[in-house]
Amino acid sequence: MAVMLRYEGLAKGCCTQRQIEDYGKFLISKISEAQLIVKRCVDDESFSATKNHCHDNVDEYCNINKNANPIRGWICVDAVASPFVIFVSHSIVRMVSGELIDITPMNKDLQEYKFLPSYLNDEEFAELVEHLFVNQGNTNIMVKNPHKAGF
Repeated sequence: MAVMLRYEGLAKGCCTQRQIEDYGKFLISKISEAQLIVKRCVDDESFSATKNHCHDNVDEYCNINKNANPIRGWICVDAVASPFVIFVSHSIVRMVSGELIDITPMNKDLQEYKFLPSYLNDEEFAELVEHLFVNQGNTNIMVKNPHKAGF
């Protein structure tokens, strides 16, 4: 099994603005590794996903389905007409086969997207997401992309 790269720049207890900015720059450096994720309905008699509750859905699904593991990370929103990339916190599932799937119903227009793992452990990711929500009212990290010309 390959060793997963970990990001070590967030202090226990999270997070200064500088740490978040540095982490955002790290995510930009990894954006070429983002994978295309397709949504899949996995609802059955034992599980029903709740719209826009990805972290809870993934936790519940992985508790029921032992062939699945949670993956915490970021939807990468990289609009052509903007110098910024927005990383939206999100959780998906890695099946034992290695396939990555999104089990959470969301916007109908978002049926596939680029996803980047967090490179954090679950506790660090949860602390960061909570910090972002408390301090910003959302769970996004917005970073200027230095690779975009003309901005």
